[in-house]
Amino acid sequence: MDGVGATSRDGTLLRLDVLQVKVIGQDRLPRDIEGKEFHKRRFYVEFKIGGTKKKTKDCSGKGQLAWIEAVPFVNVDSSSIFEAAIHAKRSSLFVHDAVKIGSLSDSVESFLPPSDSLDTPRIVTRVLDLYPDVQLELHIKATTAASLGGDTEAAIRNFAKPVQELTGSHLPEIPADVASAAAGTGQTVGKLLLPALKKIKSFCDAMNSISEILNNQLKRNDKIRALFVKMDSFYTVVSKYLMSRLGGVRRSSLIAILQRISVMTMECCSFIWSYASKLDESGFVEGTLENSVSSNNDRIETYCNIFDSLQQDFRNAIRVDKHHIVERMAEYASLGDMPHVKGASLNAEGSCQEGTRKAILGVVSDWISPGSKSSGHQPILLLTGEAGTGKSAIACSVAVEFAALGCSFGFKRGIKERCNLLNLFPTIARDLAHFDDSFRRALCAGVGNDKALQITSSLELQFQHFIKNPMAGISRPILVVIDALDECGDAEDGAQRAALLKLLSTPGKLPSNLRFFITSRPEPDIRSHFEDLNKDHIMIKHMSEIPTDSTSADISLYIRTRLISDFQSKLEGIDEACCQTLARTSQGLFQWAYVACKQIAYPPPGRTPLEHYKKLVQSGTGVGQDKLLDYLYLEAISASFSENDEEGMLVERFKSVLAVVLASFEPLTMAGVKAIHKTLKQPDEYYTAGDILQHLGSLLSGVNDTDVPIRPLHTSFRDFLTDRTRSDSLCVDIAGAHRSLTLASLYIMTKELRFKLESSYVMNEDILDLPMLIQNCVPEHLSYSCRFWACHLDIALPNGQPLEPEISHQIRELLEMFVHRKILFWLEVLSVLDAVDLAFPALAIVARVFKIVSSVFLFLFCES
Repeated sequence: MDGVGATSRDGTLLRLDVLQVKVIGQDRLPRDIEGKEFHKRRFYVEFKIGGTKKKTKDCSGKGQLAWIEAVPFVNVDSSSIFEAAIHAKRSSLFVHDAVKIGSLSDSVESFLPPSDSLDTPRIVTRVLDLYPDVQLELHIKATTAASLGGDTEAAIRNFAKPVQELTGSHLPEIPADVASAAAGTGQTVGKLLLPALKKIKSFCDAMNSISEILNNQLKRNDKIRALFVKMDSFYTVVSKYLMSRLGGVRRSSLIAILQRISVMTMECCSFIWSYASKLDESGFVEGTLENSVSSNNDRIETYCNIFDSLQQDFRNAIRVDKHHIVERMAEYASLGDMPHVKGASLNAEGSCQEGTRKAILGVVSDWISPGSKSSGHQPILLLTGEAGTGKSAIACSVAVEFAALGCSFGFKRGIKERCNLLNLFPTIARDLAHFDDSFRRALCAGVGNDKALQITSSLELQFQHFIKNPMAGISRPILVVIDALDECGDAEDGAQRAALLKLLSTPGKLPSNLRFFITSRPEPDIRSHFEDLNKDHIMIKHMSEIPTDSTSADISLYIRTRLISDFQSKLEGIDEACCQTLARTSQGLFQWAYVACKQIAYPPPGRTPLEHYKKLVQSGTGVGQDKLLDYLYLEAISASFSENDEEGMLVERFKSVLAVVLASFEPLTMAGVKAIHKTLKQPDEYYTAGDILQHLGSLLSGVNDTDVPIRPLHTSFRDFLTDRTRSDSLCVDIAGAHRSLTLASLYIMTKELRFKLESSYVMNEDILDLPMLIQNCVPEHLSYSCRFWACHLDIALPNGQPLEPEISHQIRELLEMFVHRKILFWLEVLSVLDAVDLAFPALAIVARVFKIVSSVFLFLFCES
């Protein structure tokens, strides 16, 4: 029965479990979903409560859509919004590109039963928003910390009386606080162990169910009763110390102790169960086998001794871990000024398809393995190749396969932090510090609390103090994977880039147990530094060395998987011959094959997969490899924006939106791009950035998601759009884009900065949930504008370049308003974002750009 819970609840739920989901009225859903029959789709349900998302396993569309599996949420605020959405997966290649069938949304409160029956599972039905005749049936159970402890206490109390009444018992009464101690243990499990120590779920389950097992199975026996008291005495100690000493920390030694507790608890319960089954109605063991009774007594005594030992081990672990926790926190705090780029590590998402690139991956594996005959002693293996040949996929595969040996860093042009050379060694060092305790201690001893050294701009000092010195006491091999070395630095970082290349290419600079696997395009400066080196220092492999037949076979396998296997031959007209033709047309470029497959699988509006296949093959026929990607990108864009666009309106809109994507210093999600681009449109233009980006899923990430940053999937696409000799009328003017983003950022700040933060009157460290405050009060586009407006101004007008009169007037006008009315709010936002250090450089940029009015500007700033 559906309905809203009768009583509101204070506090949070310990956990909320979605036990089962079923679609009612499934026959009313469309039989064909975006070109694929319903029964050939696979479906899943995604749930969201607050900021936590979880989803079910896949369910085939061939039968009833039902998911019988527990999907748990812990520490749930009953005032949060509960969302559920059904998705149909398009293919295994583009898992993120699923189609949403329908969804529902309501408060968590509305799904809960009345307060007096909270722990009872409840069946709730809700209508899907897009299909009023279709409903989701959800089986939901809510558990509170209070109810968990109360249930344990009640079970213990129910059990205590019959144990006390055992015939012939001479033991003292069960202590009155045993039940309350058990309840306290239940509270501990609810508030701490369940959400914080998920890896030992068996212990939590055993703690929650042991009282019921004891209540149902224990009979009247003194020895068993003594064991029960011993167990409860132990749990009292656990409850007493756990909440006060452990906190939310996940330490391996404590987890190991708790795992032993789990094993012993369940073994004890198993023994009690077995023993109780042998008792007759009078409470005596059936039969008169003396050795059986003796054996049971010995086992009970052993269990009691083990619990005594575990209790002492637990106390010792608490003391040791408390010291270890404080020590580690102090170590990490001492490295607080050392830069660390999140998201720079390589992952499995970009790895090679299974069964491809076996030859080159085998070469890398042999080079890494110290016991291999072909490993040699070269500390560097450099893999070079042209854009689109698959170097990054190989780097990802190596990083994932050999993750236990070290870490990785991927340079990325267009992402400020990931092309900054000075972030390479600090990020590697901090990743290795998480990975290796010895390295962390040595790093902290060398540079801990030394701010000047942690933020040094000398690559030589960075490498010496962040990498080489901490490795001095480590004998095992460490592997660092660096992808896209050619994308490090920019025009202003020429000297730094040369310094990095010299450092890596100089024999004797690297520790003997440190190895670098590096991928790069064969750019002149990289070739000049590495190609003439001693072969004992570096191994160089070129993608062109891979036999053409091997590359063609790999690309054929890739295309066949994406267009036939994943789609079960549903793409009409696309057969094995088409796949072979595409493989030949790709000329060994995996990037061409990747984009072509996505384009054919999801063709532009008005084209069938076969029609678009023919267009792509035609555009690539007779084209040299160096131009192949350009023709592919041109065809992909033209199909959606150039055809039937006689006035060029769609192309201009395309360039306007892509300017925001390409010129942003930090990738923005769809919401962020929309909000910033909205300020750049004319009042009578009613399209959004999403209307343009939705057609570019084969070229950009995040266009079909709400929380994935939008960025070029491959650097070659950025290069194409920013080079007028290659993209012609589609070229995006980056300098103009920076001017536009300067105006957009200033406009957003003058409109949206206001007194709305709690930090306006308290210290940041006194705010209980600062991340939630930022999420609610500082949307992505405002955060971006506050941090990067001056950077855009700096690039748009370098070296005192004169302003265009109209732009000059607009910027000056917005700056004046900003200084008079918003500058303090700007500083406040920078404060909560931990970015106050950006303020002075921003003002210095303004002073440089507006030399004539700099004194006036600074006067206004001081006045504010």
